[in-house]
Amino acid sequence: MNYAGHLTGGLVSAGIVGATTLAVTGFHHPIVAGVCAITTLVMALYPDLDIASIPSRMSFMIGIPAIIILILLHQLPQALALLAFITVPKMFPHRGFVHTLRFGLMATLCWIFILNPIHPNLVFTLVAGIIGYLTHLLLDSHVRL
Repeated sequence: MNYAGHLTGGLVSAGIVGATTLAVTGFHHPIVAGVCAITTLVMALYPDLDIASIPSRMSFMIGIPAIIILILLHQLPQALALLAFITVPKMFPHRGFVHTLRFGLMATLCWIFILNPIHPNLVFTLVAGIIGYLTHLLLDSHVRL
């Protein structure tokens, strides 16, 4: 699957997750729904950080300034976790360990740790991350859009 396919699948999944989160919370927590939707999209694109791809370039263009901001805000553990989040996939071959559900769970837990100071809702974010990761893996299983 190419970037456009993963982006489309991620956006559809993110919309469904965001709407479902809103419905489950009784429309009282739009920020939680937004963070869950963003998490779904990020994790739907994340497995392709193991190659030179658009998501890989975007992760560095957004991640490096975010790391600097986290350091300036004295959030060193989150800054180091974000650095690991964007660099560790480069250590594996394409469609290797990074394209497994086990790695997806670890990446989602790392993402939750990064977001924890600003969004401590762990259960919704964990489910959203896994849904996003599964979206990517499913689309890589040669599902045609």
